[in-house]
Amino acid sequence: MNAVQPDSVPPSLQNRIEAALRSAAGEGTGPRVPLLAAEACLRAALAVDGDRRGAIDLLAADALLTSACEAAAAGGPGTLEALAEEATRRLAALIDPEAAR
Repeated sequence: MNAVQPDSVPPSLQNRIEAALRSAAGEGTGPRVPLLAAEACLRAALAVDGDRRGAIDLLAADALLTSACEAAAAGGPGTLEALAEEATRRLAALIDPEAAR
């Protein structure tokens, strides 16, 4: 799954996106792969606590979440709704672990 067009992003961002997708590939299928990759990137961005070093991870998370939503939308309204619910739960849990329950 190609999250974004390689010619449209800086190489460092494309490399981060591709690395995140490779890491998430064994954990899911379809739109879940870029969702899980986005979650990992957002976790990395939050880990540097507002430092500019987290910018590449934040940009990658944005691109990957967009890709996940596009892939889910192609599967129909039910697929998009299910992905949106999972994304909301998973991403909220990064900030508030109680939200995962």
